Amino acid sequence: MIILRGGTLVTDRAFTGDLGIEGEKIALIADTIPAKPHDEIVDCTGCYVFPGGIDPHTHFAMTNALTTTADDYESGTKAALAGGTTTIINFVTPVAGEPDALHRAFERETEKAQNACCDYAFHMEILDDTDAILKEIQAMTELGVCSYKAYLAYAFRLSDDQIYRVMKAVKQAGGVLSAHCENGDLIQALTDELDQRKTLTPADHPSTRPAAVEAEAIHRFATIGRLCDYPIHVVHLSAAVSPFPRLSARRPASPDPMRSL
Repeated sequence: MIILRGGTLVTDRAFTGDLGIEGEKIALIADTIPAKPHDEIVDCTGCYVFPGGIDPHTHFAMTNALTTTADDYESGTKAALAGGTTTIINFVTPVAGEPDALHRAFERETEKAQNACCDYAFHMEILDDTDAILKEIQAMTELGVCSYKAYLAYAFRLSDDQIYRVMKAVKQAGGVLSAHCENGDLIQALTDELDQRKTLTPADHPSTRPAAVEAEAIHRFATIGRLCDYPIHVVHLSAAVSPFPRLSARRPASPDPMRSL
């Protein structure tokens, strides 16, 4: 057993004590754990001992239509461990139009993750709503994938009717559907308009993505969630005017569905 001795243990409260680890599991927590001859003692006096953190949103070893990320599974998970994160959930990007796209993406990602230094799981991105993709969503559960992501922005965004069909399929599979919520059409229009006036620079980013384009997309995604009786999840929430905190996908139906938003 490894005994972490005399640290401030942080659970639902903070207290001084010992923590014993066997294998990868916490075996014992007590004020004092008597040591046996082969136990390893780690003096944690003056230190906080936290449970391992979970980072549910990483993009390791990712290449898509926009960019290639700097970290792979090895460098990214080493950095995670250095900060106390012991589990990451990485986004998997399938190849649009590829047969068995989700399964093949899962296989490729599993191979990439062989050099991971901490525990990991996958979110599966959904780039289309073909019958084959919707059927694959049901099979992903057997592989341990239970969370998915759709985009309302970028060139690979889904339309509202596509999101509706994907959401129903994810709901049937018992999974979670999250979305990057920005109005992609409006962003493109604002970008094109500004591009006609001058050369775009990073300083123009806020002008092409005002808070309203996020708020509108969140409102729209929540409306689809209500139609599906499904609790949505929004990633990258950043605008104070976004209506998400006031929305619920599980409110009773009303004659005017917008009145309850």
